[in-house]
Amino acid sequence: MIPYIQSSEDNCFGTCIASIFEVDPEEIPNYIKDADWFEKWYNYLAKRNIRIHTHYYCKTSKKNIPQGYVIFGVKRSKDLHAVVGYDGQIVWDPSPNKCEFKEKDIVDYTYFTIMNPSKFKFELR
Repeated sequence: MIPYIQSSEDNCFGTCIASIFEVDPEEIPNYIKDADWFEKWYNYLAKRNIRIHTHYYCKTSKKNIPQGYVIFGVKRSKDLHAVVGYDGQIVWDPSPNKCEFKEKDIVDYTYFTIMNPSKFKFELR
């Protein structure tokens, strides 16, 4: 994981993807302003043999968070913000204005799986 800082207020999710997959954030699209942003991320990653999964978070489901890297959606004032998690803990906040997030701030988590392992060739470009 490369700890990148987001370049604008609205690209925290893409910056988390760049950090987890260790690619240049400038090569990652920013779909957040689009109404269908999650579908666009799904399709973008699917073309790269990666499936994206998002689940709502609650303390009772914490044991279901997969090991490894995830993106946590956290509540920041009235907006959502994406941060990198590892093995159930927040490990990186891409915002230049660091905030202290606690477990109570987590609202969902996103994780990644390989769609077809026999065709795995990792390139986000």
